[in-house]
Amino acid sequence: MVFPWPRASIVIVLFACFGSLAAAQDYRSLSNLDFEQGAIDSLPPGWTARSALQRGYRVTLTDRQPHGGRRAAQIRRDTVVWTPDYGTLGKKIDARPYRGRRVRVAGWLRFENPQGPPGLGGAALYMSVDREGGGHGFGDNTQDQLVRASEWTARELPGDVADDADSIAFGAYLDRSGRAWVDDVSLTTLGPAGAGNQPLRALTERGTQNLVALARLLGYVRHFHPSDESAAADWDALAIAGADEVEPAATPAALAAALEKVFHPIAPTVRVATRPLSPLTAAMLRPAGARPPWERGWRHHGWGGAEENFAYYDRRPWVAVGAKSDSIAAIGSEVSEALGGGVWCSVPLTLYADDKGTLPRGSGSPPRPRRAEGWIPAGKDRGTRLAAVILFWNIAQHFYPYFDVVGGDWPAQLPVALRRAAENRDCVEFEMTLRRLVAQLHDGHGGVSSPCSDRSPMPLAWALVEGRLVVTRADTSIAARVHAGDEVTAIADRPVTAWVKEAEALVSAATPQYTRVRVAQALQALPGTDSVWLDLRSPSGGTRRESVSRRNTTWLKPWRPDSIATLRPGVLYVDLDRVTEADFHRVLPALVKAKGVIFDLRGYPRRLSIVPLAHLTDSTMTCARWNIPVVIRPDRRDMAFDFSNWKVEPRSPRIAGRVAFIIDGTAISYAETYMGIVENYHLAERVGEPTAGTNGNINRNRLPGGYNVIFTGMKVLKHDGSRHHGVGILPTVPVSPTFAGIAAHRDEQLEKAIEVVSR
Repeated sequence: MVFPWPRASIVIVLFACFGSLAAAQDYRSLSNLDFEQGAIDSLPPGWTARSALQRGYRVTLTDRQPHGGRRAAQIRRDTVVWTPDYGTLGKKIDARPYRGRRVRVAGWLRFENPQGPPGLGGAALYMSVDREGGGHGFGDNTQDQLVRASEWTARELPGDVADDADSIAFGAYLDRSGRAWVDDVSLTTLGPAGAGNQPLRALTERGTQNLVALARLLGYVRHFHPSDESAAADWDALAIAGADEVEPAATPAALAAALEKVFHPIAPTVRVATRPLSPLTAAMLRPAGARPPWERGWRHHGWGGAEENFAYYDRRPWVAVGAKSDSIAAIGSEVSEALGGGVWCSVPLTLYADDKGTLPRGSGSPPRPRRAEGWIPAGKDRGTRLAAVILFWNIAQHFYPYFDVVGGDWPAQLPVALRRAAENRDCVEFEMTLRRLVAQLHDGHGGVSSPCSDRSPMPLAWALVEGRLVVTRADTSIAARVHAGDEVTAIADRPVTAWVKEAEALVSAATPQYTRVRVAQALQALPGTDSVWLDLRSPSGGTRRESVSRRNTTWLKPWRPDSIATLRPGVLYVDLDRVTEADFHRVLPALVKAKGVIFDLRGYPRRLSIVPLAHLTDSTMTCARWNIPVVIRPDRRDMAFDFSNWKVEPRSPRIAGRVAFIIDGTAISYAETYMGIVENYHLAERVGEPTAGTNGNINRNRLPGGYNVIFTGMKVLKHDGSRHHGVGILPTVPVSPTFAGIAAHRDEQLEKAIEVVSR
């Protein structure tokens, strides 16, 4: 079942977090990479862990089982932590000696987590490059290769240093909680940056057909062909090599031969031909003279291949030959499809197996990318971009649970994205290609981050109100020049209407209200120079131009009262976006006595469990319906769902006064879990605007080149079984901000909530 706390869907770009952490440090030398200097139980000299120490991690030198020498470094937090958090030990060095070079960070890691459940936590390396002027360069980590073993394990991370790089930050981190050890870190120069990258080149019509065929077959083999070799394959490398191998094929026969070359080493029972194939039979899969005792096939509980967790995982069950089982497809089941480009395929969904593994054995040696020594996948490489599109398109094709409600033609997006990827000039352009692809999911969780993401916001907050982009708050640094109520008519000499139209094609959202939220956020953090010119129109009609910094470190939100405040006698206000569990329990006695309580849920209750709702009822409640896809066949055929929910037991004392929740389009995911319970059990009035209309644990998908794509991995239905995705939680008292209200510094939704609880 889905763990009830937290229902978080948080995107954390690790390298960006570490880069900003490192930016606050002094430059460090390359000394003490082996951790032999310093006293036991103290911070290693020459390293810093300021952010980790502030968040409750302990970072010390230890003499317990070092990898080499007498000491190693340990990062530790014994409290079990479910929400994404990272304790980092790092260095920051001058990048000038490494400009234009490829470097590699390497080190030895081990991990123990005696307090936590299996699969939680781990140890990893990171590296990030900051460029002159505050821009981000390369940034990546080994999160997809978390070390969870108590034995020392080597990890390495190569990356290119930009010609204008200012600093390099690198080190190790503990994911969430447990104990991580790091030792014998090194930073090595490998050669020139970018060596081996393929330049952009437009796809021909034939080349597009070939890559579409490759993509479809790759998805069938990766996710549904249960051979041991396929399960162990490096799919990033195989997709890149496959694109190189398959694209040049000039005829269907050449395409079939290229596909055979790519997949036969790991899937010898896959057939490819230039005509429809004869049906597969169980006898065709049984090795001559053998009587294997087992059958194996894939059974996916959601898509767990990117980051296995308590909600999503992938298994290949062992089923005795001849036994009845619905865990896997019956032996002889296949996917038999025309792939395009004049070729057909047959992919078995179940294989025979003996005690040594699946039958027949593959060679396990598929093609590798043909690149220079030391080459690393990157957004500047054409093959990497093509592979990233192929890999993600397949994950959504087979596991995204909302195509039945969002509609669209997902197969048609594949050739479009491939053609764009082939001609993208750099990492930034390809990020936009991925964003356009993800936008077609119409998923509020859908998002893309990359090593070149540069999303530093302006020191203001704004929103799309009544069809206009309106400043809702300005930081003190610009408050004398930019005011709440100012309409932004142009950004960087370009009309806002043009920016909005472009952003709408790049953001993923399930509802119009959340589209507006994401568009406003996108415009607040446009990539570019350190400052941007804004054309403003004041409420009185006067116009002016102001230059605004684009290097703010935090996202400014609209004005709110203090997180806990008495708004008038007997009326208390609690901002669930800001309070902690401890804050709530401290104010609970006052809430019980209050005549009216306003919970502000215009945001995300990231530091608070569902406990406030337990004080609003005398009866046991449940959350909405979580439905995790159970997938054993491709293309979402016969997709079933594993249902679960969890209970909310009543708690004393009861908050008995009038209660209202303020909501709007910024309330998404876990916030909608809150509001779904409020809606179903009629716990309070709902004042404001509809919520975002997206809930459910996310899938994190790491793609070659350091790109990360997320989407919703489960189907969430309302308590009565009706649709939530694309609908959200509707207010009982609708109130929307107005241009006039913002200009008058009024919070009209809060005013209405005060009125509701004061009746």
